[in-house]
Amino acid sequence: MAEKADNMTSEDPGALMKRILANRKSIAKAQFDMIASIGQMRSTMSDDDLRSFLVVECGIPRSDLPSIFAFDETLGSCESLLRKRCVPFHVVKALIATDADTRQAALDALADGTEVDIPTVARLRRLTIRNRIGASAYAERGRQRAMTPT
Repeated sequence: MAEKADNMTSEDPGALMKRILANRKSIAKAQFDMIASIGQMRSTMSDDDLRSFLVVECGIPRSDLPSIFAFDETLGSCESLLRKRCVPFHVVKALIATDADTRQAALDALADGTEVDIPTVARLRRLTIRNRIGASAYAERGRQRAMTPT
């Protein structure tokens, strides 16, 4: 084990990067293939039966199911971009959960080559809200929230 660790520390960074990128691509392919398979199963099983099957038999977290079921409707047309950019499932979930303007801004950023993670989605959401309601209304909204006890 120690020998393997020594080999990894002396490994060429370029080779390591290639291996990591290949692994990310494999993970993305697997997650999107799984989502597609579940989508196909929806035509043969009721959603309740499918949910039970996925949680009990397949070990998929119940909290992931709403995103998996909403994927085709919300992001299905962008699947090739998401696959190409190896977007992790937690970011896919965030994109599905956000509003359409924020989602589009994030997809545009991905298409331009920008890495998008959950903090980026949150930042884009704040920007789209600010652009929608105006800077002064956004600032007032922030002041109101700061004054409200939690």
